[in-house]
Amino acid sequence: MKTGGGKILRDARFAPLKEEETDIEPVYLQAYSTSPLVGAHVDRLKPDFVFIDGDHSLRGAMQDHLLVRSHASIIVHHDIHSQACPDTTLLWKALKEFEAPGFDAFEFTSQYPSVNGAFLGIGAMKRRSGQT
Repeated sequence: MKTGGGKILRDARFAPLKEEETDIEPVYLQAYSTSPLVGAHVDRLKPDFVFIDGDHSLRGAMQDHLLVRSHASIIVHHDIHSQACPDTTLLWKALKEFEAPGFDAFEFTSQYPSVNGAFLGIGAMKRRSGQT
């Protein structure tokens, strides 16, 4: 990642998407979610679906969530059940309670039999109809 203001990268691999669906604007931002560039894009694009898998600190993951919660109908968090990422695990537990009035929460935390311990996990929050 790039610190400071960041930059926008256009990836040629996304070109077929752009040609197929004119409503889709695939953009890869090489910047921290706390940068003004990212905030401006979120406000402009108002993403409906967001996958959060960045800064695994409690503060960073919470900032990512708060950045998109007013726009997104579905917010997906990675590493919600992981010994290696205790902050994201703690955040997910708090978000399930905090966001309960407006979002339904779903968890996918099954582990492969060969895994010793708890790792990874996906948590999805889906905004209830009529909630903003």
